[in-house]
Amino acid sequence: MNLSLTIPELMQDSRAEVPTQPSSLKQWLESLPLLNTAETGQQVHKALMLTNRLELDQETRLGLLELYREPVELIANELRKQYTGLSLPLSEKNRLIADQVNHFQIEMAYGYKRFLLDIDRTSKAAEKQGAKLATPIQRAIRYLTGVLVHAYQFYTPYPAGTLREIHELFRYAEKLGLVDTPVPDTLNDTIAQSSVGHAYKQALLLDLSDPYHLPAHMIGKIQHYLDRWAPLAIITGVTAEPDPRCQFLIDLQTDRAGYAYLGGSRISDPEHFRLLTTLELVRVAHEQRSLMQQGDTPAHKGLGEGYFGHNAQDMLLRLINVWGVNPKRVFPRKTQAGGQIEAVIGLAAINYYINGERRFLTSAKRMGPMPPQHNAGTLFGASQPDRAARSGYEEKRLEDKIGPHRCTLWEFVDESAGGLALERRGSNEIDIKVGDLIATRIAEQSGEWNIAVVRWMKYPGSDRTEIGAQRLAPKATPVAIKTLDKDGKESDFMYALMVPELKALKQARTIIAPRGVFNPDHPVYLDDGELLRRVTGTKLVEVTGVFERFKYRFTDF
Repeated sequence: MNLSLTIPELMQDSRAEVPTQPSSLKQWLESLPLLNTAETGQQVHKALMLTNRLELDQETRLGLLELYREPVELIANELRKQYTGLSLPLSEKNRLIADQVNHFQIEMAYGYKRFLLDIDRTSKAAEKQGAKLATPIQRAIRYLTGVLVHAYQFYTPYPAGTLREIHELFRYAEKLGLVDTPVPDTLNDTIAQSSVGHAYKQALLLDLSDPYHLPAHMIGKIQHYLDRWAPLAIITGVTAEPDPRCQFLIDLQTDRAGYAYLGGSRISDPEHFRLLTTLELVRVAHEQRSLMQQGDTPAHKGLGEGYFGHNAQDMLLRLINVWGVNPKRVFPRKTQAGGQIEAVIGLAAINYYINGERRFLTSAKRMGPMPPQHNAGTLFGASQPDRAARSGYEEKRLEDKIGPHRCTLWEFVDESAGGLALERRGSNEIDIKVGDLIATRIAEQSGEWNIAVVRWMKYPGSDRTEIGAQRLAPKATPVAIKTLDKDGKESDFMYALMVPELKALKQARTIIAPRGVFNPDHPVYLDDGELLRRVTGTKLVEVTGVFERFKYRFTDF
């Protein structure tokens, strides 16, 4: 077949001081202090890198690679703990740690690719290996998928050719009849055996999950989910009658996973195309989400222990939409010829800016303490002196939550009625992530702040950030809210936004609040600066990692 895969050149001097026999490597790995992740990681990475550049016989190379897998995984998992959950872009120190994890994936892929290229040089070697070749093909795809995941989680382009090589490896397995051959996979904690087909579908589905529009933490969850459920997708030849809901056309000669298949176009060379059908996978995801909505717990394999709340439901809904319904853009894009946008990120900062760049004051602060007419918790049932003290305390707590206000300038990339894409060059010291609330307006104008949510991010270069934001409302009103729990204990005031009804878009009035506020069984107390009122949340519209938006109705005291 003449495999076309990228690997590093062999070293001219083959006397590198690294273990070159499985027995000696096993002994060396067991002697390493695995608890000292930094030092051990550097030693293992150096040894693996040198091994991949040495001339070795095929069986020896494969034996060495299989021994490297477990310690590499252990080290990588420990290193990930040092930067997982941190704001992007990472500091220089943490970026180097993340790069080391990615280099482990790259080097492991190099090793298995070199083994396969050596085998592919002669047909007799491939025939001799037989079904055993399924293992290195599956491993190579898995490690290349790890390279993709790293790029998705940091919103950077994946290395050119990564998906093309994954397609190439799948075709090689097809040629040898090894797509569905069972492969033991001790590093997959959901199932004991995998296959080339399983690994290939997982790579495709990850890319087709629209990863640059996802919160970084969700990408790892989807990868774990597919460790269990990817086999439910089906790969076939191209059919003339596509299902517009659940089919994707895979071009094996491109460097992309595929695209929604709607039919209607003539395919001149069907040999280079495959069809990925996700109908059964989407059905299972829908069943799991329905169980969660009903308060039941689906089998946790593939979802992660305890991963059953709004996060899991949100993930499953996103996957149902991208794998089951081929989305079409509602609003046409129109390219902007330059122009700058002012942007404010975060609920507290947005509250400050849309309030005329002034700290929001509750009605008690504006009017002074007044005798309460209704008992709505500790503050509202307190005596006048106590309420005055409590009000002053809460004003201080609100002020503490504002943090440093910063309005940054971004460049227009393009815009539509539903959203906009922005770009910023220079220092990337802005704390922003997918799911953040953002307010925007044209620079140097005093118009209303538009409220939006960050839907995707990319870091094409070290000094460049790109974001895409979906508009939620053309304006909002700053408010403060507090909650009462079932025991009547009240929270501090929190910054929030009140979004008006938009009849033209059939959008009901909503409140945007910090995550965790919505609870239809307990009221929320909303202060608009003039009056304190009680409201009840009626329907959760959206929840991200940092805020939630819900419909509400006013409730009499």
